[in-house]
Amino acid sequence: MHSHKPGPLLWLIVIGMAIAAVLLVGCPRSSSQTASTAQAPSALPPPPPPPPAEPAYGTSAATETAVTPQTAADPDKMTELEQKHVPQFTVPATITSGTPLAVTVNVGKVPHPMTEKHYIQWIELFVDGKSVKKVDLKPGDKPEAKFEVTLTAGPHTLKSDINCNIHGLWENTKDITAS
Repeated sequence: MHSHKPGPLLWLIVIGMAIAAVLLVGCPRSSSQTASTAQAPSALPPPPPPPPAEPAYGTSAATETAVTPQTAADPDKMTELEQKHVPQFTVPATITSGTPLAVTVNVGKVPHPMTEKHYIQWIELFVDGKSVKKVDLKPGDKPEAKFEVTLTAGPHTLKSDINCNIHGLWENTKDITAS
């Protein structure tokens, strides 16, 4: 009988498998290594941090500082962008103190688009600097909100803030008087 010795190709395969096993499992420790001197295998990197929370109202995610709302530079000569973003108020001609007052806020003199890619996220009404209510909107909604307030006699300032998902925070004010 003729004995067959392993050829060079077989030895390369055996050595390659041994190297792969060492890389996957790690080198075996010598019996002289103790638990106190042995190093733990390297840990996986920590998971990425969670995404940042939504910024607080009136702040920018990039700076976490107050955002200055945009307004119309000249209310009588609004740009196309201003015409679609500056809140507009509708109130009755006569305002009686102590009686509920209907206030409608429309976004823009020209209605703002309300598509999946470009829409108004919310409208908020303030009376004399105090928030009355914030109305959340979604694509497909009409870009307006209706509010009801009861005023005391005298002058008051209505303010509305709106937020466009692309063009940011906008505001407008209207001075009114209840009799």
